[in-house]
Amino acid sequence: MNRRFLKAYVIGSMLVLVAMGATRAQNERAVGRTAARANGAGDDAARLPELRQAGIDFLRTSQADDGSWTSPNALGITGLVVTALLESGVPADDPAVAKALEYLERHIQPDGGVYAAKSNHRNYETCIAILAFDAAGEDRYRKQI
Repeated sequence: MNRRFLKAYVIGSMLVLVAMGATRAQNERAVGRTAARANGAGDDAARLPELRQAGIDFLRTSQADDGSWTSPNALGITGLVVTALLESGVPADDPAVAKALEYLERHIQPDGGVYAAKSNHRNYETCIAILAFDAAGEDRYRKQI
């Protein structure tokens, strides 16, 4: 199986589980089973740490210079990626995570929302950003949450 596809598949699985509000234990079991099946390994989740790290490494190298993972007018994906990284054990002070959190912070609007100025998805982007701020667990985000 194409290694890049496998990485994207595992990362996508992690993002979906985080967005659905899975606990870390549920996340690890489900992603492990998904990754193992994608690799043809059945229910053996022994490779989960290796696959998780490969996904984290891929995300770190695909981040834009501004801290986002998408276009400047679409904050949702960046919020999901940073939440997935945090839920996967990457600390909030990791350079990629810190840069992404700063990117989201730059989009805090006077009305309290977190969205790009011309966004058509203000509520969605705000909700996803709040998930990221909450996952960061830092006091500086309490007011925004």
